[in-house]
Amino acid sequence: MTFRRLLALTTLFTLQWACPSPPPTTTPVRPAPFDAGGDFRFDAGTFRGDGGFRSDAGRPDAGAACTPPPNPSDDAGTTSVTPVFHAMPTISVSTVRALALGDVNGDGHLDLVTLEASSTLVQSRLGDGEGGFQVGPAQALTGGTALALADVNRDGVLDVVATRTGFLELLHGDGLGGFTGVRSVALSSQANQVLVEDFNGDVFPDVAVADSANGLVMVLLSDEEGPRGPVLDNLVPGLQRMTSGDFNGDGRADLAVSETLTGSVRLLQWNGNGFSQSSISTAVASATSLAAADFNRDGRTDVVTFSYDDKLALLMSQPHAPLAPVNHYCLPRTTTPLVADFNNDARPDLWLGADDGGESQLLLGHGDGTFHVVTAAASGLSLAAAADLNHDGTTDLVAVRTDTLAVLLNTPVTRTVRMAPLVRISLTSGAQSLDVADLDHNGVLDLVTAGPGTGAVELRLGTPGTGWTDAHVLNTDTSPYVVRTANLSDDGRTELLVAAPGGLQVWQRNVQDVYQPLPGFAASAETPVRMLVAELTGDAFDDVAVLDHARHEVVIHVGNEDGVPADTIRHVVGQGPSDMVTLDLNRDGYLDLVVANADENNLGIFRGGPDGLQASEPLELTSRPLALATGDIHGNGVDDVAVALPDADVVTVFVASDGALSSGGQVEVTGRPSAVALRDMDLDGRLDLAVASFSSGLVHVLLGNGAGGFTLTESFTAPANPTTITAADLNRDGMPDLAIGGIADDEVGLVLSTP
Repeated sequence: MTFRRLLALTTLFTLQWACPSPPPTTTPVRPAPFDAGGDFRFDAGTFRGDGGFRSDAGRPDAGAACTPPPNPSDDAGTTSVTPVFHAMPTISVSTVRALALGDVNGDGHLDLVTLEASSTLVQSRLGDGEGGFQVGPAQALTGGTALALADVNRDGVLDVVATRTGFLELLHGDGLGGFTGVRSVALSSQANQVLVEDFNGDVFPDVAVADSANGLVMVLLSDEEGPRGPVLDNLVPGLQRMTSGDFNGDGRADLAVSETLTGSVRLLQWNGNGFSQSSISTAVASATSLAAADFNRDGRTDVVTFSYDDKLALLMSQPHAPLAPVNHYCLPRTTTPLVADFNNDARPDLWLGADDGGESQLLLGHGDGTFHVVTAAASGLSLAAAADLNHDGTTDLVAVRTDTLAVLLNTPVTRTVRMAPLVRISLTSGAQSLDVADLDHNGVLDLVTAGPGTGAVELRLGTPGTGWTDAHVLNTDTSPYVVRTANLSDDGRTELLVAAPGGLQVWQRNVQDVYQPLPGFAASAETPVRMLVAELTGDAFDDVAVLDHARHEVVIHVGNEDGVPADTIRHVVGQGPSDMVTLDLNRDGYLDLVVANADENNLGIFRGGPDGLQASEPLELTSRPLALATGDIHGNGVDDVAVALPDADVVTVFVASDGALSSGGQVEVTGRPSAVALRDMDLDGRLDLAVASFSSGLVHVLLGNGAGGFTLTESFTAPANPTTITAADLNRDGMPDLAIGGIADDEVGLVLSTP
C-alpha cells in the first residue's frame, strides 16, 4: 500500500548511554566543538564483526568478555570518508525530553520541534534552510514524555503525536509552525516512546507507544481523522525500547522490541486483528536499546541491539525466515543509537551520543554488517536527530547538550562517478519495457523485460557476486508492451503487471515461487506505452494506471482489498501521450498525475483528491515532450519534473511551487533524448540525471548542483535506439547503476558504477 505521509523527514531519536572515560591526552587539539565556526572532527578506529573494538587513539577494549581487537593490518573497509561537522551557534533550551525534525510550516526547510519538560510545552523552531533556527509557536503540554511528527489526518501538514501522563495527545499542525490540541486518548499505562507507522495496511498512520516501566506496547489504529483506538495492549516483560520495520517481508510494518530480562528481541507482527509475538534470542544479556536498517544491503531490514554488558548484537533478516543473530561486538555501553548515512556512501551508519559527559562516537557502516569506528572529541551530546538541514546533500545533526542545542552541519562529500563499460545481456524479445525488483528475496535486484515480438516476459534473476541467471520466460499469449512490478496483494510477494493491446494481465508468485497468471484479462489500453502503480482514486489501495497512446487516455484500474484490480476509470488526456509520472504538487497528501502529450507539446496535469483525479489546465511547452522523471531536484522536500524534449535536444526541469509547475532551466543533451532517470549517481545528496539518447545510442550522466543545474560528466554506449532507463543498485555495492532497454536490439544494457 502507498502510505502518504511525511515521516521520511520526521523520525524521533533518543540517545541515552553510559560512555567510557575520555581519550588520552595524546588526542590532537581541535577547535572547541560548540563554538560557532569550529569543526567537530573524529579520530579513526575500527569496529569489526570478529568481536573487537579498537581506537587508534588508544581506547581499551570495552567489556572483559570481548574478543581481542583485530590487528591493524587486518582492518577492512576503513577508507570511508570521515565526516567533519561544522558547529553553528548553540540554542538555549529548557530540559529537552524529545525532539524531531520536519517541515512544519511548508516552506521547504526543516524545522525543529522539541518537547521541553521544564516549561511543559511543545516548542517549534523554524529552520531557515542554512542550519539556523528561529523560535516559533509553542503549545502547552503538561507532563509530556515523548513525541513524533506525522501527517496523521492526511491534509499535507505535519501534526504532533505526543504522550503525557496517562494520555496520547494529538496536536494538529496549522501549516504555519503551530499546533492545536484536538484529541486526547486515555492510555492504560504510562509511555516513554512513541512512533507512527501504518501497521494494518489501510493507509492511515497508526501509533505505537511503549511503557518500559510496565512492559507494555500499546497500539492505536487510525482512521481519516487520526488515532482513535481501540488501544491494543501487548505485554512484553522487560520491555526497554522499540523500533519498526518490515522484518518478515510481507510489505507491512512490524515492531521489534528489546527485552532486558531475557536478552531477546521480540517481534510484533500484524495478523489482521492484532499482533502476533515471537521472540528471538540475541545471545547477549539484558538487551536494552535497538535500531533497524538494512545493514548488509540485501534489501531486508536488520536489527542491532545493545546490552548492559557492553555488547552489540547484529541480527540479520533472512529470506522467508525471521531475524537471526549473526555477529556480536564489544562496544561502550549505549541505549539507543541514531541510524543515518553520514558520509554519503549509501550505507547506514550509527551515531552514539552520551549524556553523562562522555564522548560521542560514529560507526561508519561498510554495507556488509561491519563498521568502522570514529570517536569525537566532544562530550555530553544526548538526544539527537539527523537530516539535511541546509540543502547541501549531507546529513546534519541536532543534539542536546544539557540546556543547549548543538547544530552540527556536515561537510559535503565530493565523489567522482566511475562506471564500467556496457554489459550486454541477450534477450529473446527485446526490452521495450524494463523494470527491476528483488523477485526472489535474495537481496539482489532482478531484471524484468518485455517486448511485443515474441509474446514473452523475461526474468533475469540476480545472484550475489555472479550476475544474472539465464532467462525465465513467461508466455503471456499476447504482445506485452509494458511490464511493471508491484505488491498489490500486500503479501510481500511481488506481482508482475503486463499491459498488452486491449488488456492487463496480473501474474502472481505462488508458494512454489512460480509465476502464474490470474484468470481473466482486464480490459485496458488499446496501445499501452507506460504503466505505473500508485494510489490515485482517494482510497487506501494502490491502483494501476496504463497510458493509452492511440486513444489518448489513461486507464485507471482501481485497486481493492483483494489486490486484483477490477473496475476501471478512464481519463482523456492530450494527443499522443508518451509518458506519465506522479507527484504531490500542492502538498495536500494526494498524488497528482502529469502526462507528456507529445503531439500537443504540453504536459497534462490531473489533480488528485479524495474523489480521484480531476483535469486542470495543461502546461504548454515549446517542443514535443517524450519522457518524464520526477524527484526533489532542489532539495526542498517537493518533487520537480524533468522532461526530455528530443526535437530540441534538451532536458528541461520544471519546478514545483505553490501547487504548479514553472520552468527551472534546461540542459543540452544531444542525440534526441528519449528516456530520463533521476538518481543521486555520485552520492553527494543531490539528484543527478541519467539520459538515454535515441539517435546516438548513448547514455549520459549529468551531475546536479542541487539548484536545478546539471553538468555532463560522462557518456556511455547503450543498446541501439534506447527507450527506457532505470537507475538502481543492481550489484549491491552501494552505488547506483543503470539498466537501459531499446527497440532495435534484443538485449538489455547495464552500466555498473564502482565505489
